[in-house]
Amino acid sequence: MIGVVQRVLSRIRGEEPTAALIGKGLRVGAGFSRGDHVVIDSAHCWLIRFGDHVRLEPYVHILAHDATAQFHYGYTRIAPVEIGDNVWIGTGVLVMPGVTIGDNVIICAGSIVSKDIPPGITAAGIPARKVGDFHEYMAQIKAELETAPRLDEKWARRGGVTAKEREEMFLVLKEAGAGYVR
Repeated sequence: MIGVVQRVLSRIRGEEPTAALIGKGLRVGAGFSRGDHVVIDSAHCWLIRFGDHVRLEPYVHILAHDATAQFHYGYTRIAPVEIGDNVWIGTGVLVMPGVTIGDNVIICAGSIVSKDIPPGITAAGIPARKVGDFHEYMAQIKAELETAPRLDEKWARRGGVTAKEREEMFLVLKEAGAGYVR
């Protein structure tokens, strides 16, 4: 019963399943994935295209329409949205109509993307703007992985971490400053 209720609530919030959106014309590449509570503009989803290996974290909104003019002029602005290959879009990001995001891009959590983002960068802010280089950031993470605590899947929420293990994890990460979980 809970699954049915969650599906109905998701639908009311505009969170249509990816397969349904593809049926309406959305284009997604290989390795596309999306977290919970992601809204992809179902009214104009055929104007949205995702490349290969794109990940949308929870609460991302991708819009291909802007209804600002609807109230006064009776028209809604629409524009294509294109997201390249190897793109990670963080939690709570809003992508506006008419935006192109290039290949190998990271959009940091909470950003609003209202203008094109060129390939190979890390972008953040309102509006989103370059804050770093994609490849340099990936090299930094790789270097951190050499010394930072690395935890396997059992340490993630889905692994059923016990209260004792949660406390142990907290202390390890507090001492190290940060770590990584698979």
